[in-house]
Amino acid sequence: MRSQGFWVTFLLALTVLVGFLFWPFEIKSALPTVLYKNMPYVMSAIYGLSLFVTWLYRKPMFFFLLVYFSPIMLGLLDSLSPFTPGYLHNHQDIRFLCLFFLAVNAISFSLIINNSVINRAAMKWWLVIVLQWFALYIVSLSNLTVPDFLSTAGVLQGWREGLRHSVHLDMLTIEVGVTMILLLYLIIYLFVRRLALDVSMALLVLLMVIALTGDDSVNFVATIITVGLLFFLCNMVFESYRLAYFDELTRLPSRRALQEAVKSLGSRYVIAMLDIDHFKRINDRHGHDVGDQVLRFTASRIIQNIRGGRAFRYGGEEFMLVYPGKELDQIKHQLEAIRESIEHSSFNLRGKSFRFFKNAASRHQDASRSRKQHIQLTVSIGAAERNGEDLPAEVMKRADDGVYKAKNRGRNRVVISG
Repeated sequence: MRSQGFWVTFLLALTVLVGFLFWPFEIKSALPTVLYKNMPYVMSAIYGLSLFVTWLYRKPMFFFLLVYFSPIMLGLLDSLSPFTPGYLHNHQDIRFLCLFFLAVNAISFSLIINNSVINRAAMKWWLVIVLQWFALYIVSLSNLTVPDFLSTAGVLQGWREGLRHSVHLDMLTIEVGVTMILLLYLIIYLFVRRLALDVSMALLVLLMVIALTGDDSVNFVATIITVGLLFFLCNMVFESYRLAYFDELTRLPSRRALQEAVKSLGSRYVIAMLDIDHFKRINDRHGHDVGDQVLRFTASRIIQNIRGGRAFRYGGEEFMLVYPGKELDQIKHQLEAIRESIEHSSFNLRGKSFRFFKNAASRHQDASRSRKQHIQLTVSIGAAERNGEDLPAEVMKRADDGVYKAKNRGRNRVVISG
């Protein structure tokens, strides 16, 4: 689920980015005139909502990037700018500073491991942003160039004239270089983490780069940023749904999803509960990491063998299988197939010490050690179907009773509860 969500989001983001790069006029003409004229206000509303959502869900990386964006957006929208009117469109050095700070912040904020935006650890990021705002404000008021500002600050005193000429001559080259470094980092970052939410923020950063380096109208700039913010908010909604309704470990729908699913089962259905035998012993003997491997392995076998039903992670070592519109006689053989698939599958522990930088002999020793650490997995399954006016909770209770009966009869079996 997580990998699929990443690739879908990545392809959608790539489509949006390519669209703004190659077909900007077509996008502009496709928007209703009233909406296009009021796009700066739409953008402001969505920006405020994005700030609130990232603060509410404790996403400091995204929150601080959005906070940094505020003066840039105000500068791009000339009529709303507290700085010199039109300073971003008419001042190449300011645009370069905005782009440079954007690249630095995107890279720096991606390394944040703190989950709050108001504690002591977050104060340094607030300080960084405020200093960047101050630098942009001073340069915009004094009409200094980048080398002038650096020399005034005492950073490059003595090389002012030479730096001024070199920076002005190669400003475009420097902007392209900064953009390429940022793009390369974002690509590496995305494919290492593979999170859909990171894709949406990377798209917003790149759309901001387009807004900074282009020379478009205020309304079109607002359109670019609004699309990026909407894409990010949609991904936040999807991420919240995924966390609420899917189990991160097994990638199966969670117990909350099960509670929603049973409300629409109809008048005929079968519910089966599957419980991993001796799971507590596995956890105690081999550790919780191995227990997680066992849960993922069991979920994969269920997914491979289930037909006409849905599997859910119920909790702990328990899984729930729901077959809408089915009767027990129709799914008995399938439950046996799931049980046999798990029993006859070879589950070998994966050694923690395995690393790709080890030599061949060490890797062979790790593989041999893993082959020796074999665990025989079995499951006990209880199944029940709806009788008369039974509620889903009552059917689930009978399926649970079937699991206990299977345990008492020696485990590794399917028991049908009446």
